[in-house]
Amino acid sequence: MNSLSRTAAQQAVIDLLDGGHEVWLDATGNSMIPLLLHKKSRVLIKKSAPYKKGSIVLYQRESGQFVLHRITGLSADGYTLCGDGQTIREHGVLPCQIYGCVIGFIRKKKEYTTNSIIFRIYSFIWGKIFCVRRYPLALYRRLAAIGKDSS
Repeated sequence: MNSLSRTAAQQAVIDLLDGGHEVWLDATGNSMIPLLLHKKSRVLIKKSAPYKKGSIVLYQRESGQFVLHRITGLSADGYTLCGDGQTIREHGVLPCQIYGCVIGFIRKKKEYTTNSIIFRIYSFIWGKIFCVRRYPLALYRRLAAIGKDSS
């Protein structure tokens, strides 16, 4: 993984995490909706291996892309990850591809930790409804679109 090309900013984040620092990053993309909102949420990341099921981790795909997704399983082939806003799992993510774990986040100007009861309840329920996740996601996206149209 270390041979992949990275921008100076990406390398700086990795160096900070490897040095034991916590790093705030802006959430971009929609793969973690409804928890994290594109350009409206921030995440606090810390290197804290070993990572466990339910943790949201920052990892680098073979393509070089950096992604925040939740660990949904672990096998001999590596971690299985999936964004909260997705229905397809990514298998075989190796520990060396993971750079840190989300330990806190800001959503709609309110700060949460991953130890908070609200986060733990959300994570438990969202994990349990994986097989029907597409329905609440479709409703969420339609409501979000209505909200954009009315503003």
